[in-house]
Amino acid sequence: DIVIPAEHNGLPVTGIGKYALSYNDDITSVTIPENVTAIGSDTFMGCTGIRTITIPSSVTEIGNLAFNGCTALETIIYNDTAERWFSEFHNIVKAPNTVKYIFADEDIVYKEIKSADGTVIGYSLLYWQGAEGDIVIPAEHNGLPVTDIEKIAFSYNDNITSVTIPETVTVIKNYTFKGCTALEKLTVSDTLINVQYYAFDGCEKLKNLYIDGDAQKFANRYESFKSSLYMIEHIHSLDDNPVFIRLKNKYGSMLNEYSLWIWDNLSGDIVIPAEHNGLPVTGIGK
Repeated sequence: DIVIPAEHNGLPVTGIGKYALSYNDDITSVTIPENVTAIGSDTFMGCTGIRTITIPSSVTEIGNLAFNGCTALETIIYNDTAERWFSEFHNIVKAPNTVKYIFADEDIVYKEIKSADGTVIGYSLLYWQGAEGDIVIPAEHNGLPVTDIEKIAFSYNDNITSVTIPETVTVIKNYTFKGCTALEKLTVSDTLINVQYYAFDGCEKLKNLYIDGDAQKFANRYESFKSSLYMIEHIHSLDDNPVFIRLKNKYGSMLNEYSLWIWDNLSGDIVIPAEHNGLPVTGIGK
């Protein structure tokens, strides 16, 4: 573990030069003091043993590829706000998706979504530090809808047990919940359009998906992204109506028949519907 000296010959150390510590695989952690304002490009390049880096709020410049090749990096401690990190440094540092961040605040960080003329029309949830237990994604921020969840917002957070996503969110991007090993329950709205690849990769406890709203509407588009929810074993509807899916042949072409997909909250004597939308119901799903 190393601590960059705060001064030399009685004068402050304000920068770390290009290649200063590059390709040193014996370093396991680095603490940078408050005097430092600049970290040069390639400074820690190829330091394959570094697991933790502490960066002070005094830093105003980080060079390209400063942490490139730090393959063991697990934690970045940044002694300032999450908002500043993501607006100034995140796209430069390009840390691995597995990295956990510790900021001086615990705010949810949002990214503006703008129209062609530059008007802010909504927000994307960029990062939520300290999320744990049962969490509900906010439906709005500053009076505008939250419509997206970015790809590192919750990745490798092993303290989240359930997630509820509001109807304003239409896209869950890749890697968003990757490696959330304690996540067991996911509730989504019928407005969800897409779940991108690896969004829930590594969530081995996630077996239950709950649909809030029109489950039939959700079922009609589920086929397009179900591979991203491969770990799901049980799908539940929060209403009492039967839900059907259109069957396909082995070539992927739609057949003129349906299968009963979900029918929750049942009791007493039930009769399986013989048809749906004028077409026969020929199967009862798993």
